[in-house]
Amino acid sequence: MNEHKSEPVALFIGIGIFILFVALGLAVWIEGRARGWTYETRIIIELCLLSGMLIALMLVKHFEAVLLWIASMRATRWLALYDSKKKQAQGASEGAPVTHVAAPQQQVALRNALRDLHGRRWRYLDRWILIVGDLPLAGC
Repeated sequence: MNEHKSEPVALFIGIGIFILFVALGLAVWIEGRARGWTYETRIIIELCLLSGMLIALMLVKHFEAVLLWIASMRATRWLALYDSKKKQAQGASEGAPVTHVAAPQQQVALRNALRDLHGRRWRYLDRWILIVGDLPLAGC
């Protein structure tokens, strides 16, 4: 048996929720008569229990979907790491490894000026046009 294979946890939780709500429904149906509840009141309570059970089952399925999404993200990350290690081992790396590049002094100064002017969340407050290229071509 594969040790990494996920168990159908949502199925077991769903069966537990179903058993719980069936037991509550039977208790309402049997004890309701002893408490003097009318037939319509018991039907309303049973319908509320059914709605609660369906909502609980939907939440369990959503929880399962989130867990599967997280597992697929982990698998993708592992596969990317495995491929990068394999390329490094073969020496077939097509480019230099990505390293942290220090920002030029002008960019740092502009960032600090905008931060002083607008505060911490300055990025979307001013529109900027970036002109790249040599000075004669850019017309500066």
